[in-house]
Amino acid sequence: MKNTNTGGKSLPIVILHKTEGYARLAHPQIELQKDTYVFSCLLTDERQFAPAAGDKVPELWNTGFGTRKETYERQADGWVRYSCLIDVEKDGTYEPMVSIYTFEEVRFAQLSLKRAVGGNELLKNGSFEAGATPWEARGGTIEWIQKSRPTPQPPKATN
Repeated sequence: MKNTNTGGKSLPIVILHKTEGYARLAHPQIELQKDTYVFSCLLTDERQFAPAAGDKVPELWNTGFGTRKETYERQADGWVRYSCLIDVEKDGTYEPMVSIYTFEEVRFAQLSLKRAVGGNELLKNGSFEAGATPWEARGGTIEWIQKSRPTPQPPKATN
């Protein structure tokens, strides 16, 4: 098992609550070139997202993107590292977001989006060290807690 190397410091954990039929946490638009990217985040439990049911972690708003290869890896300190490979099929302006439909809430930390090979961080404040700036909730609400280790929550699936 890997360790997330938080050094025992508290991480801001975002709780995205669904208040309508979905909830989204959206980042301002960014320019992406045709390439393969890696999206990753820390989760507080081992829930598996259901893309066919509408969960899109991540989602690049208003565009399709290519093959996704998702992995979930339990870390030694209790976090689950979620990673997803995305093939962006054309240059353009994209709005990265996390979208949930099947769960009432998702708890996560340290969102990241980089080119798969040699990429710099593309998301602003993906660590949420500066609160919600520049992120915004749509169709839901966000709440913040500080933890050095995750507190797993039982999945709350809706029908």
